[in-house]
Amino acid sequence: MEENRASLTWKYLGFEIFVLLLSCAAVFGLSFWQNGANMVVAVRDACMALIGTAVTGFVLRREFLTDQLDCDNAEHLFRFWTSYIAGILFVLCSVFLPVGGWPYPVVFVMLALFSDRIVGIVAASSLLMLSTLVTGSAGSIFLLYFVSGVFAVILFGKPEQEWKIAAPLLLSLLCLLLLETANVILTANEKIGMESFVIPLVNLIVTGLLMMTLLKIYSGRVLYRYHMKYQELNDTENPVLVQMRKTSRGEYFRCIHTTYFCERIAGKLNMDVEALKCAGYYHRIGDLNEVCETLDFPPRAKEILQEYATYKTKPVKRRETAVLILSDMVISTMLYLIAKTPDKQPDCDQVIGAVFEQIQKNGTFDHSDLTLNELRIIQKTFREEKLYYDFLR
Repeated sequence: MEENRASLTWKYLGFEIFVLLLSCAAVFGLSFWQNGANMVVAVRDACMALIGTAVTGFVLRREFLTDQLDCDNAEHLFRFWTSYIAGILFVLCSVFLPVGGWPYPVVFVMLALFSDRIVGIVAASSLLMLSTLVTGSAGSIFLLYFVSGVFAVILFGKPEQEWKIAAPLLLSLLCLLLLETANVILTANEKIGMESFVIPLVNLIVTGLLMMTLLKIYSGRVLYRYHMKYQELNDTENPVLVQMRKTSRGEYFRCIHTTYFCERIAGKLNMDVEALKCAGYYHRIGDLNEVCETLDFPPRAKEILQEYATYKTKPVKRRETAVLILSDMVISTMLYLIAKTPDKQPDCDQVIGAVFEQIQKNGTFDHSDLTLNELRIIQKTFREEKLYYDFLR
């Protein structure tokens, strides 16, 4: 995918321009109607829609080119722009809702989930700006939903296999309630009573329901989309692995031991555990490109294996690929030394040090996303598993 990444951005350019024009036209028409046919205000709001959408597209393109988008969002940019269109529709609906009843945290989280946190915050902030402009709302309303939206995005964090949603949902709703109390209820020009809390409480319920619906859809369609496939591929009784165990027992156990370290390290560094386990099990099976196509590997596992297949001639970029390479090198070296001198236990620290020294000397990870701190954690993990190396005999 790397060699086509720049050219792929042109594939989405037409749709991006369509969204740009749609946002301008929709906001211009809404503002023109809302502000009593005031052409100057309508043109101003349309220009702001143009700038906001253009900045969103620029940031999305930058994150796409640098491979920063979460999960498989880089392969589904149409999904993000469709969500952005839904956000534009919400802008149109906002004029019919009281300012205390905007479920904007849902918009922030939705756009962040279908891109990443940076793009999501930029896109949702642009839409929130349009809502406040066309409704003539005070700056405090923008701050209310901006702070609650950003807080919700940060709470839900980066989607992972062990994704927690209960606590973030409750905290984000609590934040929304406190901000609504401060910026809507306390600033209202009327006596504060129970009726003052009706709209904020209704907004809280609606936001909670919409958020749970969004998270359920996202979990099923994106985060756990390949869950069943990974269960099938990562089962050691998978026919391909069973055949490998029968015909090449040494290679099979080399993959098993490599996968053990891949799983341990991936868990510590918040990597895609299932994808890295899958790559660990199959990285020694014939032509990796052919294996990936035949077994229909999920995209992330396929990318790791394809990068592993060329790491001796091309720079390694993915952190997961770097972990696979290091795990395979440590296990391979240990197995070689055990086979060479079966009566002598290899010096684990010496082997691990030699492997990392060779990697550094060859510059294998010079272009990788792996940080120095992560490399130290990986090396420490290998050194802590001295008892495990006894199973290699």
